[in-house]
Amino acid sequence: GGGGGGAVLTQLAITPPSFEIEVGGTQQLVVTGTFSDGSVRDLTAASTGTTYTQAGDVVTVTADGLVTGAAEGAGTVTATNGAVSASTSATVSEAPPEVTLEDLIVNPDAFTITSANGRVQLRVLGVFSNNARRDLTLAASGTTYNVDTDGIVTISVDGLVTPISDGQATITIENDGVTEIAVATVALADEPGECEDDIVVLDSVRFAVDNLTIDEDEDIQLVLLGVNCDGSIVENLQSSDESSFTSSDESVATVLNNGVLSGVSEGEADITATFRGFTATLHVIVLPVDEPPGQGNDNDNENDNTNGNENDNEGGDGGNGGCRGGAPCGTLGFVEALWLGLGWYGLRRRRFRA
Repeated sequence: GGGGGGAVLTQLAITPPSFEIEVGGTQQLVVTGTFSDGSVRDLTAASTGTTYTQAGDVVTVTADGLVTGAAEGAGTVTATNGAVSASTSATVSEAPPEVTLEDLIVNPDAFTITSANGRVQLRVLGVFSNNARRDLTLAASGTTYNVDTDGIVTISVDGLVTPISDGQATITIENDGVTEIAVATVALADEPGECEDDIVVLDSVRFAVDNLTIDEDEDIQLVLLGVNCDGSIVENLQSSDESSFTSSDESVATVLNNGVLSGVSEGEADITATFRGFTATLHVIVLPVDEPPGQGNDNDNENDNTNGNENDNEGGDGGNGGCRGGAPCGTLGFVEALWLGLGWYGLRRRRFRA
């Protein structure tokens, strides 16, 4: 073909001049012709007189310049129109194998809840065919949770287990056709007795969750609760100057005296909290995560409740009201109790390595 009048084709150019594709991948070539009168014309299609040839069997090419990777290696495609030609080089690589989910690791996979206010957060780690690991705990990652027995526990869409009554239930966890189970046992303690002289005093302390699984380089605010002799709950003892926390293995997990827990490396450790001579222990599992989930916006959740609000209770025999020895005896409303059961999970913070 010509550029117009008596102009003749003087040069061909192929775009791209070189390219890389995978076996089975394609690349559309574009051929441009320059004519003796300076005009430029698209000569890609076979209808313009352009033909294509390839050297070897690394690629194939259609009549209109669509290249397909056929085998691993390097090859050349040449476009010819009349007496003018141009070439491009192709590098073909093997397509990576499809990455599929092969296994789920659930932590904990068996646990016991002994308090009506106890909560257990399941953590689900996906193991993929390329050996990568990814946190699949949240429903947004495609994980679903189902309980086989009604009336023992409930479980949220994101894997938070709440007790209902004594018994045992099996939780089935599923993602992309892969399933795993966790066994929940509920053995609630007897109702608390009456307080001596009707004066409410602190009877014990415990964590808001019975166990915890976190990732390496992840920070979580622990919540320490006080349990009074009448069964009422005192919130946020971790904020008190009288609270202290220690880790049984700081190479696995560390904890500050304000209750901020940090995962360090894969393993297990026990976190011990102390408040006014009372102690509580939390078992922590730290998991490695090779492929962290997408970073979302971290919304700062702040708890504005003060620690240990004291209620004036009229004592028996005309005695003065209040808590013996200054011990906290504030009770917890429904909303605050719900926050304590769930809020620790909302306060999670992930620290990514630079």
